[in-house]
Amino acid sequence: MHQAIADSHAWSEPEQEKVALRAALAEQRRQLSIKQSNLLKAIENGQVIQTLLDRLQELEQEIKVLDTKILEADELIARSTAKRPTAQQVRAAWSSALNLWEQAEDDQKQTILRGLVHRVEMREKSKTVVQISHFFCFRRRMVRNNGEYGCGDRI
Repeated sequence: MHQAIADSHAWSEPEQEKVALRAALAEQRRQLSIKQSNLLKAIENGQVIQTLLDRLQELEQEIKVLDTKILEADELIARSTAKRPTAQQVRAAWSSALNLWEQAEDDQKQTILRGLVHRVEMREKSKTVVQISHFFCFRRRMVRNNGEYGCGDRI
């Protein structure tokens, strides 16, 4: 499990087309800002013409639209980027689970085992195969205790 997480670097990376779209929008925004700055300089220098003022208003509207599109692209990238645990985080979680096991009561240990163990098979008298669940889940009838088979109360 640790190796699968460590080898899956692509899980946490956004799709390249979304990143390219975000970069293109940012470049358009930069170009519009340059045009806006040039128009403001012309107006400051005393070249006040109605067409310059109209163009400045158009640029401001285009910038607002682009800013909205950039925010939407950022949200899309954030939603599509899966936040997966690293191998180190998984190891740390399992290590802390060992501390939990030492402090757990017997009934709590049974609940934990029911959630972790998917299936137990007896192959031979001295050979048992245990299949561990990929995810912790509690299934009520996963393990029947010996009392249900007439063999006492212990599992």
